[in-house]
Amino acid sequence: MNFTFECEMSNLQKRVLTAGLPRGLPPRPIMTYQGRGRGRGGGGRVYTPIHWSKFFRRCRKVDIGDKSSFNVYEDGSVEKEGPLVVFLHGGGYSGLTWAPLSRDLTALVKCRTLAIDLRGHGCSITEDDYDLSAENMASDVVGIVKGYLGEHDMPQIILIGELNTKENKNDSAR
Repeated sequence: MNFTFECEMSNLQKRVLTAGLPRGLPPRPIMTYQGRGRGRGGGGRVYTPIHWSKFFRRCRKVDIGDKSSFNVYEDGSVEKEGPLVVFLHGGGYSGLTWAPLSRDLTALVKCRTLAIDLRGHGCSITEDDYDLSAENMASDVVGIVKGYLGEHDMPQIILIGELNTKENKNDSAR
């Protein structure tokens, strides 16, 4: 089964990529490595990206207002059993940061997971990707969760992650 998912880069991503920073991985250090995987055909670690569908059941957009569209990855109980675990990534990352944990958690516990590409990150697009204030980030998370759940479904919600300040976490819990 082939999945295709395209997204536009956020303004922040475009700015970083056009800033003249070196691209790619740094050169490998010279080592005398005798470990596994160095046999036939060379080897070492493989850094090929793995598609989101290997970890999540679904990827979709949640729109907030007229000009904000947030990318979310979801997994877990189709029957909507158990709590909703919302993953919030740190600066410079995306919702895919939580992919292995989400996969393992939903295999062990009846729950739903929602990993969000926050403002200015991943495939989410907002009117102002540079405004990463506590108020905006907390408002975004509340709006995304409400938009995702709709009005009829309100399970227990567990937030996992970091938004850098205590105020963000308190505001998001409302």
